[in-house]
Amino acid sequence: MLVRGRDMKWLWRAAFVAGVALAFTRDTQHEPLAPLTLVTGPLLAAGYLAAGLLLVTLPPSRRSIGTRTASMTLIALGLLAASLAIFYLLQRLAPDITSNPWLVRWARYGFYTEVLLNFVLAWAMVRLMLEDGRRESDDTRAHLKLVHDREKLAELYDPVLRLLGRRAFDAQVGLDFARASFGSVARLHFANYQRILDTHGSGAASAVLAHVAGVVDSAVRPHDRVYRWSDTDLLVIMPRAVPEVARARVEFIAGRAAPLSVAGVKESLRAETAVTVAAFTGGEDLAQAAASVAA
Repeated sequence: MLVRGRDMKWLWRAAFVAGVALAFTRDTQHEPLAPLTLVTGPLLAAGYLAAGLLLVTLPPSRRSIGTRTASMTLIALGLLAASLAIFYLLQRLAPDITSNPWLVRWARYGFYTEVLLNFVLAWAMVRLMLEDGRRESDDTRAHLKLVHDREKLAELYDPVLRLLGRRAFDAQVGLDFARASFGSVARLHFANYQRILDTHGSGAASAVLAHVAGVVDSAVRPHDRVYRWSDTDLLVIMPRAVPEVARARVEFIAGRAAPLSVAGVKESLRAETAVTVAAFTGGEDLAQAAASVAA
């Protein structure tokens, strides 16, 4: 999930069960390591190699020292587990081959190598958390500076909604955190904007639009960004949100906007909205995701 941005709860559950089972087996068995390694080695190798290859295939905008170190260490752990499993398998099938002194040393010190690699992997995980914290801090500072310089950057803001406009999105203003992560792009379309405009005039339509936009902008997470995309659309950039969660969240927020009383209009006006969501995996396809939901 943290790599591809997919909701894979089944994988978390399966990994937890498999991990507990393997730990219990290795801790309670009093047999030599050879038969245990024949069972656990292929499973560990598959898990380590799959995780390492996923990190290797991250888009350039999401690569860092932490991801590179973690990917190389995971691949090394996978190759180590596979080689030890192969050694103990050959020990049963062809004992003469495994009697080579160098292979014996490899099997003897392989487990110590695994411990050292796990220390390196732990450092890489801590490094990843520190990098994420730095990105969040930098994004917060950049957003505060953007708000502070709002008057100087008036061309980037929509004058009616006081949100960042499409020009700001095209210039990648406010997207530093999203570009370094996966996430979802949600388009909030005001389906009855034209009807309100034709019936009650531009003032009422703009008031309803501004009301809903204010609710959305104030209710999203600190690192989410809301842009006015067109006359009837808002674009919400939601880093680290899978599409199902992003859609439910935007629909819930838009639904919280109470009907608005407008001067000169007898009944209260409520915006009718529709949400379209697309996922992105990094800064490289963020613009493509925005274009797909806005099409």
